[in-house]
Amino acid sequence: MIDTNYKTGDKSAVEKAPHIILAHSKAEDILNNETWNENYESLDKELNKLLDVPNDEINGTLLKRISTTYNIISTVTRKVSWDSGKNTVVINTGFFNDRDQIYMRSNKNAEPMIMRGKELGYKCGGKKEVLGAIVPKNKTESFLNEIIDFLK
Repeated sequence: MIDTNYKTGDKSAVEKAPHIILAHSKAEDILNNETWNENYESLDKELNKLLDVPNDEINGTLLKRISTTYNIISTVTRKVSWDSGKNTVVINTGFFNDRDQIYMRSNKNAEPMIMRGKELGYKCGGKKEVLGAIVPKNKTESFLNEIIDFLK
C-alpha cells in the first residue's frame, strides 16, 4: 500500500510516507490509510484492465502493449510472465510523452540486452532475468526487434 504513492506518481505522498509510518504504531493505522486504499483500488482496477488486453506472441515470446500513466509496467510484466511461464515483453507508451517504457522478463540472462541498451544510449537496468529500459518513441520498435531476436 505504501508503494501505491510511487506507482500513482505522487511524489509528495512518497516523501510524506516515512513520516506517516513513523507517526503510527499500529499496522491497522497504516492499513486503514484512506488515500493509500484509494490508490490501491485505482491501481488494481487499472492492472486488471491492462491484463484483460490480449497478448501477442512472437517466436514464443509474449508481447503486451499498454498505455497507462501509472508506473506498473513491472507488475504487468511479472503477472503475464509468471502466469504463462513464457518470456514476456511489455511496452508502455503512456507514461512519458516522448519515450516508452520497455520491460522484459526472461528465462535467459538479460545482462547482454541491458548492456546493448546502454550502448544505444538508453536508460537501462535490471537483473539476470529482467530488463527495464526507457527508449525514445522512435527507437522502440527497433529495440523491441533486438529483444525478440535475443529471446529466440
